Amino acid sequence: MWRPSIPILMQFDSRLALLAVVIALSPRVVASQDPILVPQPRELQSAGPVFRVLSTTRIVLVDDLPDDRFAARSLQEELKMVAGSSLPIVPAAGDRADAIVLGRIENSTIRRLLLRHHLETNGLDEQGYVLDVQQDQVLVAGKDAAGLFYGVQTLRQLMVGNNRQVDILGVRVRDWPAMIYRGTQVDLSRGPVPKLDYLKRIVRTIAEFKMNQLNLYIEDAFPMEGQPLVGVLDDTLSHSDFKELVAYAAPYHVEIITIWRPTTPLPRNSWNSSTGKQIRSLLRRSITSGVTRPTSSAPGAAPHAFSKPATARFMPSVSIGPIKLCVATTSER
Repeated sequence: MWRPSIPILMQFDSRLALLAVVIALSPRVVASQDPILVPQPRELQSAGPVFRVLSTTRIVLVDDLPDDRFAARSLQEELKMVAGSSLPIVPAAGDRADAIVLGRIENSTIRRLLLRHHLETNGLDEQGYVLDVQQDQVLVAGKDAAGLFYGVQTLRQLMVGNNRQVDILGVRVRDWPAMIYRGTQVDLSRGPVPKLDYLKRIVRTIAEFKMNQLNLYIEDAFPMEGQPLVGVLDDTLSHSDFKELVAYAAPYHVEIITIWRPTTPLPRNSWNSSTGKQIRSLLRRSITSGVTRPTSSAPGAAPHAFSKPATARFMPSVSIGPIKLCVATTSER
């Protein structure tokens, strides 16, 4: 059974069932032998025979870089779940067959394999990758760290089988994102505040489908030192929770962006009022290093957004590391 997955708005752990319905209802399933991948790659063609995963198969990591090893481990975990056994991750040693080779296009070993596989990399943008599944070898080559990670996520969707026999569908892929930033938003201010483990699960799910931003909308779900009436509820996320989430999301190439809105409405054009001046003062004091970049200001929106590593704090005395902050105010007509 083909086992890719798709993100779900409400339940991130029901992805397999939903994707099975999508595939079953798609006319392409009948009309084409090409696999359905989510998101659909820019260039995809079936390449013929499958690659059979055997007990002798190895995951070859050409460069032992931290981001690349993280991508290799995600593949190793998927293979263990599908095949029932863990394949070792080994360094490159010659041109071995029966291997899944992972690396970056800039590496000389990868460039030689690209020539052997007749793969073209011209025009491949940032976060892009090429993937080629042949009968004796699988090659995933990323333009950069994110590209290699996304190529591995596509490869995970191509696995077919069960504990007795696992195949990787024979395809050739060239892919890169149409938009640099792709993401989703979670509202932390209405209903129960999601716990840290649930937010981590969202990070894993959106990264699998090549999203790279998680926007967290915050009103009263974050305690602020010096602001006793903010974040007084029992189910708020702590400073350490946000720090841990940012660090957890980094190897998944997901950036955490908080969108904070004061709970007290500000009338339209009142950014120069006493309350507006107080918020602007808080913003100025929160900047510790880096640069602020102006944003297009819709009516009632604050005129600043902080881009990592622009600030180590998003409010006074609240240190949460490399994170983006957008501050918005509520407008009243």
